[in-house]
Order: sequence, then C-alpha cells, then structure tokens
Amino acid sequence: MLLAIMVAIISIFLFVIDERKWSIIFNSNANNEKSIQQTSKEIEHSKDIQSKKTSESRTVEIQLNNEFIGDRTKNLHITNEKGAIKGNILYKHSTLKEERIAVYAYLENNNNPVKIEINGSVGSYHIIDVPKEGTKKVPFTISNLPSGEQVIYIISEKVLNDKVSDPLEIYKTQKTVAANYLLLKVNNMSKGVSTIQDIYIKVQKIQDIENETSIVMQMYVDSNLTKEVESINKDNYFLTIENQHDFELKAHLKLISEYESLELQQVLVPPKSKVMVPIVLKDINMNNSARIIMVGVPSEKLDIPFPVRIVKTTNRFPVVN
Repeated sequence: MLLAIMVAIISIFLFVIDERKWSIIFNSNANNEKSIQQTSKEIEHSKDIQSKKTSESRTVEIQLNNEFIGDRTKNLHITNEKGAIKGNILYKHSTLKEERIAVYAYLENNNNPVKIEINGSVGSYHIIDVPKEGTKKVPFTISNLPSGEQVIYIISEKVLNDKVSDPLEIYKTQKTVAANYLLLKVNNMSKGVSTIQDIYIKVQKIQDIENETSIVMQMYVDSNLTKEVESINKDNYFLTIENQHDFELKAHLKLISEYESLELQQVLVPPKSKVMVPIVLKDINMNNSARIIMVGVPSEKLDIPFPVRIVKTTNRFPVVN
C-alpha cells in the first residue's frame, strides 16, 4: 500500500471520464530529474449507430530548470532571491481534437495570489492551445512567492468550448483537470511570510469505507444527498469527500472561481471514511464557472521522503447568478 501511495501522491492526474480507468505514470526526464508526470486514459463510447470506440490520453509534466532543483528525493525545489522559479510545462496529448487548456497556480497554506508568466504575459491564469497529437512545451516563470517553506500547485484543466452542445463532451470537459505540486524553499528578501490560519474543523462522518474510491467529490443541493448539483450560485451546498487511506487528512478546500483560488475552509477527514461538508457560498462572488479542489495532508508523519498530498476535485459547474 505504501508504494501505491508513493506513486499516487507524487503525480496526481485527474483527466477522467470513468474514475475506474484512471492510471498514473511516474518517471524521469533526460537529466534523471524526477518529473511530475500524470497520465490518464479515457475510454468512451460515441452515440453513433455503430457505437464506435475511441480512446484519448493526456500527460502533463512540470520540469524546473536545474538551478531550482534542491533535493530530488524529497521533491524539494529552491527559488532564487526574488522568490522565483522557472521551468517548462509539457503537455503530451493524443486526443480526438485540439484542446484549450487553462493553467493556473496556488499555494497550499497561503492566500497570497500566484501570478504566472507565460510568453511575456503575467496573469492569474493562461489559456494554452494544445495539438491533438504530440507535445506542447510551455516555458513559465512564477515570481515573488512568500518566504518560507511552501507547497505550490500548478493546475491544468480543459476549457469548454461555448459552441459545444454534446452532453457527453461537456461532462467529460467538466471532469478534465490535472494537479501537479512541488515543495518549495522560498528565498525572497522583499516579501514576508503569510499563512492561512491553522484551524481545522471536524465534519459529519456518514459512512465507513474499505476499498479505493472515487477521486471525484460530489456536491449536492440537499443534506439528504438526493440531488446532485448541476450549476451553482450564492447558496448552501453539501460536499462529500471519501478518504480511503489509513490516515486522517487535514484538508484544505479551495474554491476555484473561473481560474482563481480562494480558501473556503479546512476540515479533518477521518481514515477509511466518507464525510459530508456544508459549503456556504452566499457571500462569495463567482465568475462564469467554478469547482472545488481538496488538498489533503496526512495528520501523522509517514515514512516517505517526499511530502504526501491527496488531491480530489468536483466537476466544474456553471455559475448561475
């Protein structure tokens, strides 16, 4: 089980249409540097008369430049004196169509916004056109990170074409998201440390679970969990989280409105359990669409050299104001 955790945590890839079919690959680049590589293979059946079978695969790798590599065995990286890192995002696709991918980043335990520079443009997020076959190499820079030890997440997710009307393609796009993370030792002479308050609340346990379960979190409009969310607005909802692991999770719940991150709350998820978390959005302004991403940190110290993280996500929902 420990080996399974080691592979699953260092590279988390959630490009799924059926979570039973997702797979993860972890290997090294040409410099024997441990890269974060995430792969999923999706099997879908088209709705045509012949029910033609098609498959797609997507891989995302984050490769930092050599001067930012600290300890490869711990997935540890070091910034320069301006709190910056530089490297490349590699998108490797074999898909039916060219895709547009939104890329953005946030810090695990810090509310400071993260800006990414790509092609000379600095912003909270960028839209990347990725060919249906081959590799797209995207150089990037992230600067002015707050000092101290940080865990940064670089998120890539498929952007829905407004002209698409096929329910299957819409559903698949809503689920297509990848999360890469890096442990950073940030040196920044001009920016102080700013962290999220370390307060975790206990939530309602609704079920004991034994086997590996869905990486997708479900949202419901009612506490009886009878009606799943199709769109969201300034209302109250109920989120279910499944923790199939033998350890408790200290979980950050991040609201990703459009492609900007906001810390919603922090909860404790017991081992081998499914919990229900009330979500209050009535005082939050949201743009166009949103999803919730959970970042789970084991409460206990594990005998693993690198930082263990569990990432789960909801679908991306349209916002109806």
